[in-house]
This record gives sequence, structure tokens and C-alpha cells, in this order.
Amino acid sequence: MSVQFRFELESRTMRCYRHRDCNEVTCVDGDDLVLLSNPNLQCSATLCLTCGMVPLDSVLWVDTDESVAQHRQCVRKALRSLAPGWVQWLVWFSGLVFAIVGGGITAYVFRTEPERGLIFAAMSLGAIAGLVLGFATGRTYRYAKERQLLRDRYNAEIHEITRVIREG
Repeated sequence: MSVQFRFELESRTMRCYRHRDCNEVTCVDGDDLVLLSNPNLQCSATLCLTCGMVPLDSVLWVDTDESVAQHRQCVRKALRSLAPGWVQWLVWFSGLVFAIVGGGITAYVFRTEPERGLIFAAMSLGAIAGLVLGFATGRTYRYAKERQLLRDRYNAEIHEITRVIREG
């Protein structure tokens, strides 16, 4: 039995959050709203107008009383459920393929080097660089695929998700 998610959507240009410690309400829009709402973008803190920078788990969306950190986590899980299984494995597979290719290319380039240790070091560095590049490529593709599926199925953008409801 698979878990399904349902989205509550609201087209908006601004959303407000409240800091738990001081109860100050701060409203965000534009790129700041997208950054806070999109779990695929790096964001670990936000601005409270009274306290300064605060962690995302200490601020609550005013309209749903859900912490921003928890909301991002729920959206991430729900978006991953939209994509087919092969998209999830693509991140790891592309990292592995790029690592093998990177190691192979550096081994080929250094093949005439008499020092075996240098060949191994170059191959290792090529594999690590390939792994990082492949992982980044796979994540970028997965993120684009999730956004496309959200647009196709719900005609919405990630920052328009107000609440994620787990069903099943």
C-alpha cells in the first residue's frame, strides 16, 4: 500500500510567518517566499524583524500554524512521491557513472606515468570529481522533474503549496 499526498494550494505573492520566541510576524514575498517554500533550495534560517536570523523550526506559517522547517520536509516527501522511482535512483546512478568515467579518463591521461601511486591518486581524484558532478547533475534533474510534475498535475509552483495532506 503506497502513501499518497494531496496538496492544498493557494496562488499567492506573499506569506507571513510568526517567530515562536517573540511572536513577531514577518511577511515575505518574491524570491524570499520561493526560498523559504522550496525544500530543494538551501535555506536553514530566516529573518525575524525583532530577533534577527532564526532557524526555520522556530518560525510558524501564520495561516497554517505549521513550522516552516516541517512544511519544507513535508513538501520534499510529497514531491519525491510524485516522481517515478527511477528518478530517485538517478541521483546515485549518475554519481556512480560519472565517478567511473572520471576515474577512467584520468587513468587514461596518466597511463604513461611511471609512478603507480600518481596514477592511483589521479584516478581517485577523477572519480571523486566525477561523483560530485554526477550527484549534482542527478539532483538538478530530479528537482526539474518534480517541478514539472507539479506543474503538469496541479498547475502550481512549489511556493503555492499551503499544506501537504498525507493519505493512505
